[in-house]
Amino acid sequence: MTERGQKALVRDANHFAVGPSSLSRDGDQLIIAIDEVAMPFPRRVKGRIVIDPKIQNERRFDLDAKGRHRWMPLHPVAHADVAFEAPDMRWSGHAYMDTNAGDEPVAGAFRSWDSSRADAVGGSAVLYDTVASDGSRRSIATFFDAQGGTRDFEPPPRVTLPRSKWGVARGTQ
Repeated sequence: MTERGQKALVRDANHFAVGPSSLSRDGDQLIIAIDEVAMPFPRRVKGRIVIDPKIQNERRFDLDAKGRHRWMPLHPVAHADVAFEAPDMRWSGHAYMDTNAGDEPVAGAFRSWDSSRADAVGGSAVLYDTVASDGSRRSIATFFDAQGGTRDFEPPPRVTLPRSKWGVARGTQ
């Protein structure tokens, strides 16, 4: 997307904008407005995404043994409405919102990490897998029900996926 300088940044408690693109709250909904030029093949990307959370999660997960990196699935069960004028497309369906925070750069703490989410009967299953810089692995597998309850479960075996078009190694559980 378009890189912009510090002067293009505007934020307050309910709004965050970088240039013409923004995130804002309208009640419980998150409104994402996108107006950018995609790269490496320049083309206009303009549209709006509305995320309607169905549950709010308060549980935080440590991604490393020292607790220096944290992950929190804020809204593991949500609905999204997507409407773009460039390119011209629309759809709606299940959604998910999370956040990560750390006390040090992520690249120094981990060799790799990935996460995945799947809709399941009565809620959402979320997996997060990390390999620390010392080679130790941490796998989190949690089911979030539609009432906001959580239940940890044994993650499925790890599977290696084909490299992306950009040559990035991928895997999932």
